Amino acid sequence: MACGAEADAKMGAGVGSRLSARWGAAHNGLSEWFWQRLTAALLLLLLPAAFWLLWAVAAGSLDAAGLARLASSLPVRVLHTLLAAAALAHGWLGARVIIEDYLHCPWARVPVVGALGVAAAGLGMAWLALVWGLAGGA
Repeated sequence: MACGAEADAKMGAGVGSRLSARWGAAHNGLSEWFWQRLTAALLLLLLPAAFWLLWAVAAGSLDAAGLARLASSLPVRVLHTLLAAAALAHGWLGARVIIEDYLHCPWARVPVVGALGVAAAGLGMAWLALVWGLAGGA
């Protein structure tokens, strides 16, 4: 199956671009730009607290029991949920835009973007199951 300029040459100018337009890259990107900036702002707000927790554990000023107590509180779980959602959305949006920009074959791009979405959703569900104590041993 031909893609990009190859398809345009075989099918006439513009046909390949119209074909690509039907398969995911036919928008102006303003929505993606907005959500990418929003998730980046959330990450800028939430990541310093996560890094502080890592530093406190590594320095020994917060032991395992203290970390477990802190992680089980409702505000920390909500913030962790926001962090997980922002990180996964930011990564998915960025990877999707890169795939749409550089993978020119619609028959390859659509399944790759779909697999990326399924992987991000699966990772998000596993992460949230751990955060909210829904995993088997918690």
